[in-house]
Amino acid sequence: MFSDRSILVIENSVSQANALKSVLEDFRFRVTHVSSYVELDELQLSPDDYFLAITNLSIEDANSLKLLDKLLDAHIITIVFTATVSDTLRDLVCTRPIADYIVKSGTQTLERLANTCEQIWHNEQLNVLIVEDSPAAAELMAHLTQNQGFNVITVESAEDAYALFESKEESIDILVLDQHLPGTCGVELLSSLRERYSHSELAIIGVSAHGEELTAVKFLKSGADDFIQKPFSPEEFICRINRIASEIIRSRQIEQQMDNTRFMLRIMGHDIRTPLNAFNLGFNRLCKLHETTKNTQRLETIIKNSINQMKGLVETCLLFCRLNSSTEIPTETISLYDSSTFVCELIVEMLTEKDIEISNQIDADTSTVLGNTFLVNQVFQNLLSNAIKFSPPNSKITITTSLDENLVTTYVTDNGPGVDEHKQAKLFEAFSSNTQGETSHSFGLGLAIVKQAIQSMGGSIAYKNSPEGGACFYFSLPLAYQNSVTKAIA
Repeated sequence: MFSDRSILVIENSVSQANALKSVLEDFRFRVTHVSSYVELDELQLSPDDYFLAITNLSIEDANSLKLLDKLLDAHIITIVFTATVSDTLRDLVCTRPIADYIVKSGTQTLERLANTCEQIWHNEQLNVLIVEDSPAAAELMAHLTQNQGFNVITVESAEDAYALFESKEESIDILVLDQHLPGTCGVELLSSLRERYSHSELAIIGVSAHGEELTAVKFLKSGADDFIQKPFSPEEFICRINRIASEIIRSRQIEQQMDNTRFMLRIMGHDIRTPLNAFNLGFNRLCKLHETTKNTQRLETIIKNSINQMKGLVETCLLFCRLNSSTEIPTETISLYDSSTFVCELIVEMLTEKDIEISNQIDADTSTVLGNTFLVNQVFQNLLSNAIKFSPPNSKITITTSLDENLVTTYVTDNGPGVDEHKQAKLFEAFSSNTQGETSHSFGLGLAIVKQAIQSMGGSIAYKNSPEGGACFYFSLPLAYQNSVTKAIA
């Protein structure tokens, strides 16, 4: 395991060394620079001190072989950074365990070199399994892979690979798999593993000999992430495996960022909920201690509405986190009529305030779906609340359903202004506010959560403008045939 982000730079050009040092430090590496073999010889060289060395082979007091052997004997991963690459130099580099060679050609090259260092640093997190029955081929691929910082395991057969996956002693991130193996062939092993591991859990690179073009097709069609045909150049193998590793690392970083965001939202939601409840309780007590006038009544209404709005935002954030987690949501048989009736009773004050009527035309006998009671209630509450906000006073909101094979579709239609056509595409995007007027304070989470809630129950949701004017949101859920099943959120 790499101890820290220290890099040794061997460069006799001061200006080149300073430019390289500046770029590497921007990538948060610690850089030690030496300009001669004498200075290098005075250092304590080990992987504990430097995880990687970058060297120019043209220093005055040592030839290329002596310089490289010094670094490689210390087991330090080495990148050659040179002005030119001849066939002789390439042969020299490729016959030694060098991580890479990069030709100097301007500032963009410096950044590419820094990115290569970053890639090697992250590769140390990944385990690579090489399944190859040819000792020479296995040794070559193992050396090339180890030189990129990976942790490498080699086995000779599909049976050995099976045993390693079954033991779960080592978590494998990348599998390099030859086609011609004793017993089970590579494609058969690949097909078996793909039934258990997704691409994000296990990346697979197929390998086979020249002249077997159809083998590449078999590998890729069976779920391989890449295919390399033998004989291959060291550079090709290095580029291919690093590309796969880069995708894995980027995917995990994104997932970690999402986990951190969900965690922070949960923490914030819970922390904000407590003072809000205390504030609400204290405010209600204060209201009872003072005489109510027309002005104070108006202020009380404003404050209470603001508290309820804040509480609603907190609950929305917590639900958003719940729907984006990997926890399972229990589902059961639900009556859409009962759910909609329950929610209508909850929002009766909102209806009364604008003198809006809800016409609930759901057929209680044909509206039984498979879903989660809490989530279905949330969907109705969000859609009906939005309909009330955008409906004019003294108007009507209609709830209807239709049955189509195994789906029940529910329509919530209002008499408001509807949604402009250019805004409809982003209606269900998180943090993309499509509201206007009195609801311009919205964070745009409501409809995104509605969509996730519906999808988590195996349904879908969409929008259209009503022919009579107004908005019409409609969602479909599976028709219920049995009780009590559990569905994982996608």
